[in-house]
Amino acid sequence: MKQDYRPLTPVRRTSEAITPLTPLTPKKMKLTVYRKKLIGALEACQKARASWNWCHSRQINYAFSCYIFRTEASGFVDIITTNTEWCIKKSFHANITDFEKRTFAIPADRLVEVLKSLDDEYVTIQILHTQIRIMHACGEFSLPMVNNPEEVIQLAEDLLNMKTDAAVEAVETPFLVSAIKRCNDFTAKDNLRPSLCGVCINSTENHTDIVSSDGNKLMRIRRKPISETPFQTIIPAETAKHLPKLLPNTGDVDLFIQPYSDKKDAPAPVCIIKTLDTEIAVKTVDRRYPNYNLVIPKSVKYEAKVSKNLLTKTIKRINMLSPFVKADADITFEPNLMKAKYQEGDIAEEYGVKETVACQYSGEKMEIRFRIHLLQSCIRNIATSNVRIGLNGPHDSAIIMPDPPAADEELITLSMPLYKGE
Repeated sequence: MKQDYRPLTPVRRTSEAITPLTPLTPKKMKLTVYRKKLIGALEACQKARASWNWCHSRQINYAFSCYIFRTEASGFVDIITTNTEWCIKKSFHANITDFEKRTFAIPADRLVEVLKSLDDEYVTIQILHTQIRIMHACGEFSLPMVNNPEEVIQLAEDLLNMKTDAAVEAVETPFLVSAIKRCNDFTAKDNLRPSLCGVCINSTENHTDIVSSDGNKLMRIRRKPISETPFQTIIPAETAKHLPKLLPNTGDVDLFIQPYSDKKDAPAPVCIIKTLDTEIAVKTVDRRYPNYNLVIPKSVKYEAKVSKNLLTKTIKRINMLSPFVKADADITFEPNLMKAKYQEGDIAEEYGVKETVACQYSGEKMEIRFRIHLLQSCIRNIATSNVRIGLNGPHDSAIIMPDPPAADEELITLSMPLYKGE
């Protein structure tokens, strides 16, 4: 009997010939992106990215140190990064061929620097099975994909979609950026006082305050209320340092606030900031901010008006000539004069500074000892050509304000004096 031989590969019959069936190949999705737009998105997301050493020391998913790309809808791509404390999601437009819903993580080290070295206006990113290929005019380079980015995505989504109690829409971005940037100089660096290690946004029915203090100096920027619902939230100092660079210089932003609560079953405090193409979610400080209004004098007995430029140069010279990192200066206010003096015990002859600056002052003679670096923080965050110094006594805090005051905000900086024995 004749043996029946069957082909080892599947075949299909046509009218012309019998040809083997070719296996299906997966799509190779391509993204064509404006290079500068991609660099801007990567640089913004880099602020919230964890480092590889951080992931290794905690033995957590390496994808936390990567850029997470997600194609959700045809034409738009999200880049997401998080270090478990805050999250950034940046969206941008791309021309996508062979679109499919994908989520992948790529290593972040030196990617931005390589893209900056190119001269192309557009680059093409090809998504393969285990790597991505970036093609440009002079050639191409490949980067491996990192497995299991789902954990990072889930944590980011949990932060971005967290329940909030207060929604503040159309907050002026220039005001918010400027206020946080100025307050960054006044936050505490002491982890023993966690409530002071951040910038507080406190909105009431009458006004909105943006405040920061380290216990020795304080800044309060007060403006009209931005929300009908009172709330208070504290943005951690490390996050507040990066926020001004991530927000646009014009337009408005929307805030979604879940403030701190004393209840055990309350949701974790969070602040979510949204613009047209950016979403930022921040785990805020899980504390209530101290009552800063108690340390700000309601009124002052005397006021001195002095040139900001002259005062800045005087205290800068004192600081430069001091042999110590943190110098102290005795400042004496007399009618129409302000005298600054620095002497350091037995070496007063070698390191002595005495200067006199003209000022408008009509009160009684008063000598106050200040720490120079505290005064510098107060003065450099005032934009006017003159400053006003409010005084009550040699052992009371001094209030330093802009002159003339701004029409749309009330700015107060406060510096605590030193006793002669300190």
